[in-house]
Parts: sequence; structure tokens; C-alpha cells
Amino acid sequence: MTAVMNMRDIEALVDAHGAEVWRYLRFLGCDESLAEDLRQDVFVYVLRNPIEDRGRAAAGGYLRKVARSLFINLMRREARKWSLEDIEAADRVWQSTRPEDDSDPWLDALRNCLQTLDEGAQRAIEMHYRDRAGIDAIAAKLGNTVAAVKSMLQRARASLRACMERKVKI
Repeated sequence: MTAVMNMRDIEALVDAHGAEVWRYLRFLGCDESLAEDLRQDVFVYVLRNPIEDRGRAAAGGYLRKVARSLFINLMRREARKWSLEDIEAADRVWQSTRPEDDSDPWLDALRNCLQTLDEGAQRAIEMHYRDRAGIDAIAAKLGNTVAAVKSMLQRARASLRACMERKVKI
């Protein structure tokens, strides 16, 4: 078992768990901006306090524990109204809805459903969400108007949502 020591290992950890940590923080009650800030703090903490590699599920559990602790500490420091019981209840719900193998059926469905989009829509989705490109940059890169890209993204999201709901069967 090796300790996480270098930036490459942290990057791999962020790639594997970053989105889930962010979703977990949102689930606990953070707005998008705070969830992103705390997500970054979680990985800075891990960079300073390396963890042993004990598998994906153990790493995910540890990262959620760090995220929860950072969230509670922030609430205390800022004297915000919060209830430890509410956070613990949210944590229990989160744990009860996660599969044993720590896989994410929604992410699996998304990966599969992305393949059903046409090439232009796939590129637009990837540039917008993976590369965080703005609508103007996507339009320039694809040779489309801003309005056309907005419409393409809207249709792609609707198509992905419908496909994912069918695959996860909600």
C-alpha cells in the first residue's frame, strides 16, 4: 500500500472522486460555489496528509469524511445555522443510496448515452462540461452561431436526460 505523495496521484484521485465529492457536498447543502471550494480543500488536505491506497471504495469514503468535516468546520466558523443531526441524516441517506461496489449507475448511463449523440453534440457537450469552454468559444470552434450552440446543448441535455432515465429506470 502506497501513500499518495505526488501531484499525479492527486490528479488521479480528483479524476476518480472529484465529481462525487462535489455531489456529496451539494447533497449536504452547499451551493455550487461552496461545493467547488470545499472540493478543492479536500484534495489540498489529502495532498498535505497522504492516504494509503486501499481501493476505490475506501478512498471515496475517506474523501467524503474529509469533505463532511471541512463543511462542518466552515459552518461553525461562520456561525451559520446548521444542525449536526441534519448533516448526519443526509450522510446516512447518501450512504444508503450508494451501491456496495461504489459504482455510479448515473455516470455509467451518461457514458453510454453520450455515445448516442451525433458528433457535433458530443463535441459541444465535452467542450462545455469537460473543458469548461464558454458558448462563444464552442460556437467559434464548431463554426456555428451562439444561438445554434445554445440550442444544440439544450437538445443534447434533453436527449441525455431521457436516455439516462431509461437506462437507470427511475
